Amino acid sequence: MTTREHALYCRAIDLWGKSAQFCQAMEECGELISALNKHLRHGNNRANLVDEMVDVTIMIEQVRMMIGCTDDDFEEAKRLKLIEFNDAVTLLEGKG
Repeated sequence: MTTREHALYCRAIDLWGKSAQFCQAMEECGELISALNKHLRHGNNRANLVDEMVDVTIMIEQVRMMIGCTDDDFEEAKRLKLIEFNDAVTLLEGKG
């Protein structure tokens, strides 16, 4: 995240508080779920999906700040999850 984004997230957390921002993160996740469901049923809602993904990403960045999750923490957890994901895909492909 950029310095400007970090400063904005700090302002938002200070303004509304951690509890409200955790709740907002849950709300944004729910909106993404709804957009994904609409996409499966009706298709052709790329713009809405992108918008909801951005909203969730913004909130994830704030949650990371609120719980003290550094970039290194996040990237290491992601690296491990990607290994697990690769192993599962490989197994299901019959190559494992």
